[in-house]
Amino acid sequence: MWIVPALVGFAVFLWLGYAWMRTLVRNYRHTLESLAILGLVAVGSLYSGWRTASSVAPEWSFGLKAAIALTVALALFSLFSYMVVVLWKAFLTRRFDEAVSALEDEEESILRQLESMRWQAYRRAQDVSEAVSQPEPPRPDPGDQLKRAVEAWEQGGGAARIRSLKVLEWRDETGDKTPGELRDDIASIEREISEEADESKRDQLKARLAVYKLALIEKEPPGREERARPERKPPAKADEGALRQRLQEIHRELQSAKFAKSQYLRSQVKLGWRSDK
Repeated sequence: MWIVPALVGFAVFLWLGYAWMRTLVRNYRHTLESLAILGLVAVGSLYSGWRTASSVAPEWSFGLKAAIALTVALALFSLFSYMVVVLWKAFLTRRFDEAVSALEDEEESILRQLESMRWQAYRRAQDVSEAVSQPEPPRPDPGDQLKRAVEAWEQGGGAARIRSLKVLEWRDETGDKTPGELRDDIASIEREISEEADESKRDQLKARLAVYKLALIEKEPPGREERARPERKPPAKADEGALRQRLQEIHRELQSAKFAKSQYLRSQVKLGWRSDK
């Protein structure tokens, strides 16, 4: 009963071997290098086939052993020659694979950069939102402090009426003065305060200094500092646009490289150490 499966297997091996041999002859252009390597594979396959036939059926006739040897040799040659051709094609198409790999690496790098840009834009938007939502802290008004100092001096010492008249006199003095003159007077009063030893006169000079500073504030109001808010910087549109444009170019180049490799493999590949340009 084993004869039928053996014959079927023999027929299958013959058909597969014939199909591969036909492909090997028609689809590839052979060189001395490929013929030499395939010749070595054929010799090794024949030797292995004969050794296998001699081991399996040592008592059989030469014809039967030769049939077994050819079948085994054809199977081995088909297998190993296929492996040789696959490796050879990988060697010949390495320029396509290297180009595709370089383009894919560049594509991945650009995608990472675009993702980083989107994340930075998101973080900037969050920072701006948080800065806008925070209430502005109240600022102390220097004029209020000066007014309180003048009022405290007017009401102290038991001579409020006289001191009020003195304050009015100082205010009249500052009415016609320019900001520059007021600054000079303020500097002069500050020197007098530093040189005055009597405490009551020092308090009077401090009250006069406060009146002059109030007058200067009225004539030259200090510029209100606007609260510095972080502005949302727009993303580098030019850079992002250039990256997206390059990404489209990479997609086209990838398709072109893959198509060129496919066309090359569909053609009659020359099995040599140098690939066809």
